[in-house]
Amino acid sequence: MASTPRNKEGFNIVIIFNVPEARNQLLENGVVFTYRWTPRKKTGADWANSKRCSKKIADVYIEDYGERSCDEFSLGSFASESGFNDTTSWIKKIMEQANPNGNSYGHLYKVTRRSQQLRKTSVSRSESAEHPDTGEADTTASPLKAEAEKGEKEK
Repeated sequence: MASTPRNKEGFNIVIIFNVPEARNQLLENGVVFTYRWTPRKKTGADWANSKRCSKKIADVYIEDYGERSCDEFSLGSFASESGFNDTTSWIKKIMEQANPNGNSYGHLYKVTRRSQQLRKTSVSRSESAEHPDTGEADTTASPLKAEAEKGEKEK
């Protein structure tokens, strides 16, 4: 089993998105508001995955929006970027999640993708564009494509 990276204090440095609605919101739109019953020990630059011990799905930046009640008044203005159709659906899903404290309040976080592209291990040549003047591969549009093309030339 792969170990989860830890920061110097020994805390896990990953945020898990096991709820498909929130995960898809992050991956497709680059930002998601997520409600967690337990406060995170780390915010700022981090990475995300879809379940414990799984591969990274995105590099992210996490901002703490503070402790909030789990109700329409506290969460309503953030629901449009939660991945759910409305505040009621979002709150219903939150209430289904484990609540170790048994409290009616939790913590709201804004999670933003640090890159608008998923990391790829390789990119095929057919995905690269050619520069209109030189006919050379145009790598200005995507650093991932540039890395892949560099790797292909070195082979």
